[in-house]
Amino acid sequence: MTKGFSRDLLVYLLKAVLLVVLFVQAKALIANEVARDYFLSQLSSEELSWLEQNPSIVYTGDPDWLPFEAFDKSGKYTGLTADYLKRVSEISGIDIEYIQPSTWSEALELADQEQVQMISAVSTHPKLNEKYSPISPFYVNRAALISRKGDVLINSLSTAKNKKIATVIGYAFAQEVREKFPNIDFVEVLSTVEAFEKVASKELDGVLLYRSHAQYSLVKHSFSDLEISLNTKLSYDITFFISNNEPILKSIIDKALFSISPMEQVEIISSWTSNSIMSDLYVDLSLDEREYLRSISPIKLTGDPDWLPYEAFLEDGSYIGQVAENLQLVEDLLNVEIEKIPTTSWSDSLELVKSGQVDILSESDTSVLKDEMLFTRSYLTTPLVIVMSDTEHFIGDLKELKNKTVAVVKDYGYEAELYDLYPELNLVEVDSIAEGLLDVSGGAIDALISNSSQAIFQIERMGLTNIRIVGKTGIEASLNFAIHPSKAPLVPIINKALDKIYLSSQQQAITDKWSNALVIEKDNNSLYLKIILSSLALMAFVLFGNYRLKKDIQRRKKIQVELAAAKEQANIANEAKSKFLAVMSHELRTPLNGILGMLELHQKSELSLEQRNTVSIVKESSESLLAILNDILDFSKIEADKMDVVLEPTNLRNLIEICVNAQAQNAYKKGLSLEVYLAPEFDTELQVDGVRLRQIV
Repeated sequence: MTKGFSRDLLVYLLKAVLLVVLFVQAKALIANEVARDYFLSQLSSEELSWLEQNPSIVYTGDPDWLPFEAFDKSGKYTGLTADYLKRVSEISGIDIEYIQPSTWSEALELADQEQVQMISAVSTHPKLNEKYSPISPFYVNRAALISRKGDVLINSLSTAKNKKIATVIGYAFAQEVREKFPNIDFVEVLSTVEAFEKVASKELDGVLLYRSHAQYSLVKHSFSDLEISLNTKLSYDITFFISNNEPILKSIIDKALFSISPMEQVEIISSWTSNSIMSDLYVDLSLDEREYLRSISPIKLTGDPDWLPYEAFLEDGSYIGQVAENLQLVEDLLNVEIEKIPTTSWSDSLELVKSGQVDILSESDTSVLKDEMLFTRSYLTTPLVIVMSDTEHFIGDLKELKNKTVAVVKDYGYEAELYDLYPELNLVEVDSIAEGLLDVSGGAIDALISNSSQAIFQIERMGLTNIRIVGKTGIEASLNFAIHPSKAPLVPIINKALDKIYLSSQQQAITDKWSNALVIEKDNNSLYLKIILSSLALMAFVLFGNYRLKKDIQRRKKIQVELAAAKEQANIANEAKSKFLAVMSHELRTPLNGILGMLELHQKSELSLEQRNTVSIVKESSESLLAILNDILDFSKIEADKMDVVLEPTNLRNLIEICVNAQAQNAYKKGLSLEVYLAPEFDTELQVDGVRLRQIV
């Protein structure tokens, strides 16, 4: 019997060790459990029943469309879409049966014949919308023009008249661009590689492709003489199409996709695209914020149609400038589509946002809309400067323009501030910066007040050589996004994205790209020369101080962001730890109870004195381990706020004696005597929780 006991004891101990080893995988398992639990909690009884009756579905996709999807030489489905689909399968429990087509056209044919229940494509694909329906998109991609390096730049598709541009057969945007741009000579090709070869050989002028696919393919196929020369405003959502015969499946896949955490989505996207900002600048949105963005997409924005270098709309509706590129970063970070609505004037843009026809407007923090709209934090600042004839001297104070005619652009945010601060000035309104600069150049007005970047940009663009910047106003304009009150939850969401962009090098790169230097000639008068030199020295000192302050603020903000992220991770880890401790405690108690049962049976058998002592030691050790596990479980209950205290009559004298006897042997081994004395009058009958008190003692 001793041999049988030893064998059983070894088996139970091995089980306990195995459970401890599994701790290494606990974090990933718990994360998957959380996602699956959330997913299952969102399902209806009808959807749960469908899952039980349909354990697998049939799927196909494009065999050569990396980084989105492809089938490799071994037939394995891979890519960004494949990683999303893998997580959908893990969360939903649905097995995916893949059918590998030889071409995208063949994949579309399989869908047309309804041989598959699911296929991935852009959400507006014309050949799928009849028999299939798209779910919520998981990636937004744009069409881009690829051409030869060094060729004359095509600013927009509307200026590409008579150019030979390739499109790949089967691409969703092919028909759309043919209809929108009839003056372009579009040529169909069978593949991306064929298009690259024809552009490189100068047979074609360019090819329209999805931007991410173009970036990936240029590197993969080593076309170093080609480049992305134009990012169009054509935006397309990548999503899954579900057969119209399976409406319940559509809802299930949509919910499974939404259950993928934001961090997991960042990891998937950044592992397959060149958009490194996604991995470096992760925006942590709550489930409610993600659901809100999803419910209001696409978000509508408008801006100033002629306000370069900040923003402008081209003839084909393309939105360009510093604001546009900052907004693109916001789109990428939040994975949301923002539709740009062109207007013909700034006044029209104001009317659109006031009437609620658009959700966002790029504006300054001194805007007349301050009381009507909600504003995000600022993301760009620029000083207001004075533009006058090149014969004028340096202006150190706006009060020097008291007897001059000074123009400001109508409805610009800083207009009201200038009226309040300088009521003595003769201020007149012009409709645009360009109009004001022309009036200064022609002598119709004496001066124009404008922000420095726009003044420099427009003076150079218009070729006006007889005017220049002659001084600063001491006022700075900050650019923000104005949000319509009906979209109030957007403000904190966009602020999160702007905070991340502020900590990166992306924003400075955008500013550098659109900034130009305009040399201001010095006045020959020695007095003014001294003033300018003194001002430059002062400006250098202020700029250096601002630089140091900015660095310190950036460092502090980075620390705050890191602390917030660390706190969030700590909360998640603590929750996972509590769950793990509870599970492990229960699982370890099972083999220990078996060990104790075997030991009790063994004690009742005929044993030698040495064997009985051995069994007693093992039993005492097992009981101590069980007590430790019970304590661990209690700690988990305390952290989960589920600890209940049960008050009952308890003999305190007996309880203390039990505790002392449990530790007496350890004291004896150290040559100590452990004894307890209670006064005779001590009341030993109390209403307490005996189990918890024993743990404390």
